[in-house]
Amino acid sequence: MGVGREPPRVHPLGLRRRRGRHPCLGDRRSELEAEIETDAERASEFGVWGTPTFVVFDPESESTGSLVGAQPVERFDNAIERVSEA
Repeated sequence: MGVGREPPRVHPLGLRRRRGRHPCLGDRRSELEAEIETDAERASEFGVWGTPTFVVFDPESESTGSLVGAQPVERFDNAIERVSEA
């Protein structure tokens, strides 16, 4: 940007609005928000409170474990080992 030039107009998120485009939710906002709320309620029934949440499940023993948030591979290895030994 040269000296004396005004910076481009941007919206709070730092994105330029393109003419003729509608917000991503548009007229489906209430429908999508209801779906998200339903999903969040269902997740909380299973003890899921953050994203991402990974569930480790051993079908033979029906043991479960979970990891919340970004985790290193070693944490997954440990979770799988704990569930398989349960």
